[in-house]
Amino acid sequence: SFAGVPVWNGLTNEFHPTQILADFMTIEEHLGDLKGKKLVYSGDARYNMGNSLMVGSAKLGLEFTACAPKEYFPDQALIDECLKIAEETGAKFFSSSSLRYASEIAPYNGNAQSVFVLGSGASLVDYAVHYLEIIVKMMGVGVEKVRHEQRGNQEWAELCYADGRKATFAISMAASYLDFAVYVADDKNDSAFLPIASDFFGGQMADVLRFFTSGETSFDTAETLELMKVRDGILQSKAGNGAWITL
Repeated sequence: SFAGVPVWNGLTNEFHPTQILADFMTIEEHLGDLKGKKLVYSGDARYNMGNSLMVGSAKLGLEFTACAPKEYFPDQALIDECLKIAEETGAKFFSSSSLRYASEIAPYNGNAQSVFVLGSGASLVDYAVHYLEIIVKMMGVGVEKVRHEQRGNQEWAELCYADGRKATFAISMAASYLDFAVYVADDKNDSAFLPIASDFFGGQMADVLRFFTSGETSFDTAETLELMKVRDGILQSKAGNGAWITL
């Protein structure tokens, strides 16, 4: 509207499409077809290069990994958009907390009717994903609404599924470390208390290795999208003084 001619975005703080086109052309020249190739970006992934490599990978079918501290991750809305694009193109993204690999929860994966996860953590923003990994692994997708509640030095979150099932987690912000534990009831009304003591981190490392050698993981994109959506809803509820958030 101001130039009167088409304007090409050569570089902004958010995106760098011309650089990415050159990068992907170079990769294609040296490695052939781009689809299915694995691309790792190590550095500050919040800005133009990290963002554009992620978007380009999603559109062209590459398997993308951003290697960065959480505070340097791309914006969550852009991650969600890229994951949706990846579902159409076949691109694969690896995003996982190690707790989903706890052997204690494996017998209940997919058939839990209610779950309560208890543990500790530095903040709701950083630690909610770990609790949600357990819940989504055990109960699957389909959360309809969520809410947050502050109880002293604990952050509580309640999840309601569309089919009536419920899940809850509580994060203790106390100085002393509290081991993770899960209370679960299955589809046969059997209940159990499960202290998490297995080598779940080793399980994650094995899955990371499998991903980089075969492109396969033990979970699908729908689970990743679900826990991101639920996490965002819980944070919205906290900002809204504990109001129910419909997803």
